[in-house]
Amino acid sequence: MAAGIVYVLMGALIKVRGVEIIHKLLPPVVVGPVIMVIGLGLAPVAVNMALGKTGDGAVQLIDGNAALWISSVFTLNDNCY
Repeated sequence: MAAGIVYVLMGALIKVRGVEIIHKLLPPVVVGPVIMVIGLGLAPVAVNMALGKTGDGAVQLIDGNAALWISSVFTLNDNCY
């Protein structure tokens, strides 16, 4: 609910002041590294899940070879579109 309120307030602010206010608050030189840090932090979780493990890698849920084939097929299928 709080995120929705912030979203509405940001929308109103952008409507009144324009997009430039966002570029002053969150310039690309700040947003880019933040996105990279989040992505690099989540990369091990993606690898573990592609190998059939839980996100933290503690438990093997599916055989690793089968999970790797399944994740590869789905990745190739997603890239076709």
